[in-house]
Amino acid sequence: MSRGSENLSLSERLAEGLHAFRCDDLTPRAIEVLENEFLEALGLMIAARRGDCMAALLASIDTGGPCLIPGYRESFGPEEAALAGGVAVHGEDFDDTLEGAPIRVAAMVLPAVLAAGQRHGKSGLDVFLGAAAGMEALCRVNRLAPRLIHARDFHPVGVPGPFGAAAGISRTLGQDWPLMARGFGLAGSFSSGIL
Repeated sequence: MSRGSENLSLSERLAEGLHAFRCDDLTPRAIEVLENEFLEALGLMIAARRGDCMAALLASIDTGGPCLIPGYRESFGPEEAALAGGVAVHGEDFDDTLEGAPIRVAAMVLPAVLAAGQRHGKSGLDVFLGAAAGMEALCRVNRLAPRLIHARDFHPVGVPGPFGAAAGISRTLGQDWPLMARGFGLAGSFSSGIL
C-alpha cells in the first residue's frame, strides 16, 4: 500500500505489525507462553480422542488429506483438521483462559495454524510465528470490548476467534500484511456465536 502509516485503518496497522515481527522480537516470557500453549493444546487433542464429542464429529467429516491431528490415526483435509483440532482442544475445557475474557486462545488459533502449516509444507518456525501472530491478534481484538461480548450474550470464542485464526494462518503462510488485513475483513464478516 502506498499510504503512510497514519492513514492506515486499525486492521491494516495491526496486520502490518504482526507481519513485521520476527522470532528475535519475542521475549523469553512470550516464547515460554507459546510453548506451553502448544504443549497444552497437543495434550488436549490427544486426551479428547476417545470422547463422545470427537467420535460424533469424526463420523460426520471426510478423512484423507495432508493433515494429521496428534493422537488420531486418520488424516484430514486442512479444513477438517482445523475444525477437529479446535473441537478437541476446546471440548475438554481444561485449557488456559485469557484473564477477564473468558476465551481459550489456543483452541482458536493453534489447530488452524497447524493445519495450514501441514497443508502448505511450512516449517515449525513458520507455524510458531503464525501462532504468536494469531494469539496476539485475538487478544488485541478481545481487548476492544473486554467482558462486553459475554455480557451481550455472545460466545467470546466466536467473535474474536476468527481474527486470531486469520492472522495466524496468514503469518504461517508468509502472506503480506495487506492480505492479512483483508483476512481480518472476512473474519469480521463471519464472526458471531450466541450463548
